[in-house]
Amino acid sequence: MKKLIISVGKKLIISVGLVTLFVASASAYSTSTQIQVGALTNLFSAGPVTNGSFVVNQIILTANSTNSTIQLVDTPNGALTYTQAAYTNRISYATNYITLWTNYYGVVQSTTNLAYVDFTNNIVPAVTNNYPVVANLGAAAGTSTVISGAKYVFQYGIWATNTGSGLPTLTINYNTP
Repeated sequence: MKKLIISVGKKLIISVGLVTLFVASASAYSTSTQIQVGALTNLFSAGPVTNGSFVVNQIILTANSTNSTIQLVDTPNGALTYTQAAYTNRISYATNYITLWTNYYGVVQSTTNLAYVDFTNNIVPAVTNNYPVVANLGAAAGTSTVISGAKYVFQYGIWATNTGSGLPTLTINYNTP
């Protein structure tokens, strides 16, 4: 009985230690930048973390003199689109085929066979897709828009594009998994 209590106590201590280790491994960061009109800007070009996946917890958009709209895009390279290259597609199927012939005595004979057909289909063209726009927000002139408690997950990197006018300031608070 005493060994069982000690064993359970050790497991509890180990579990608490793992939880503490997991919580300590997540790091919180903040970055702030101004986004030029029509530009696609990497939010981490000068930050402590420049690539990888992120979880954004808070977004603050401050519009200076004009209305501002910002899109946050999950892209690894600063492009809004990517192209999936053309490829050949292999197609296989089973089918029946019937062979008819006339024998020596003039009687029509038939045989049904099962055939496995395998061929290459070259008609799968290249396709252009858009990287996902994770968040789209705006702020009126001279105001700020704040989104708190968010859990926006970015897999590749966070880029922002200014789809409005003016020079807004964008601040994000994020964690690295």
